[in-house]
Amino acid sequence: MAGFAGVATAFGGRDRAYEQIEIARLRSLFSHAFLALAISLLVISLRSFGLEETDSYFWSSSLGALTQAPLTCYFSVFVWKFAMEPAASTGWGGVAITTGSTCACFLLLSASAMQGGSLGLLVSGLSAQLLFGLWVFTRLLIHRY
Repeated sequence: MAGFAGVATAFGGRDRAYEQIEIARLRSLFSHAFLALAISLLVISLRSFGLEETDSYFWSSSLGALTQAPLTCYFSVFVWKFAMEPAASTGWGGVAITTGSTCACFLLLSASAMQGGSLGLLVSGLSAQLLFGLWVFTRLLIHRY
């Protein structure tokens, strides 16, 4: 997703002036794609060093939840500000989807860690991040502001 977003933004041209909402969408897309990739690679790395499955899921979920928490706050505040602007394409539905999706990511990763490393909850949290990223990517392509 991050790669496609990079290509899509390149179509806008090097000298394109991005609106603040587009910058926020790009930041959200790249940060969630990066986090999903980092968590996935951490699980693989921990397993390759001989850590037990549930321990690798626990540490990956914990790191993911600790990273997702500030992202949830950061992007929820941004989308709230944009929803208040009459000219913005982000309405209250965008606030609900952004806040709901990012909170779901945090809650799923946290629940995985609290259960001692649940693979199902970890994968669900990563899936929620990717689906949220796909929604942001769609918004980036369809709505300039």
